[in-house]
Amino acid sequence: MKRNIFRMLLILILIAFTGCATIMEPKKKTVAVQSNQKMKVRYDNELVGSGKFVSFQALNRADGRNKMIVAESIETGEIRSITPTYTTNGWIFADILLDWGIISIPTDLVSGGYKRIDQTNYYIEFDEDLKESEKI
Repeated sequence: MKRNIFRMLLILILIAFTGCATIMEPKKKTVAVQSNQKMKVRYDNELVGSGKFVSFQALNRADGRNKMIVAESIETGEIRSITPTYTTNGWIFADILLDWGIISIPTDLVSGGYKRIDQTNYYIEFDEDLKESEKI
């Protein structure tokens, strides 16, 4: 009886604490976009702010979709787009220590926790010549 309780408790602990990368890494990160002109910034086709400096919360996991950051100059209408890059999350290697990776690595792969945003600060320089040519 005690042996069965111990086994069930061990299995429950392994399932409850799976996915180091999923648990330890924050689900969202703040991304900042700065520019030399006032702009409107969209993330995943949703307006997240306007001005020369815009910060917003972006999903910090790879979910299989390419989420774009699109900045449009208010002054010239010029559009620039950025595709955020992702790197391997170092916490995935701790999964091997937790349960030899049997349960936790697939958990991180399915949840997208195995990847995280590589760069969180961007500077966009719009063409000043376009602004000057419109004044003439």
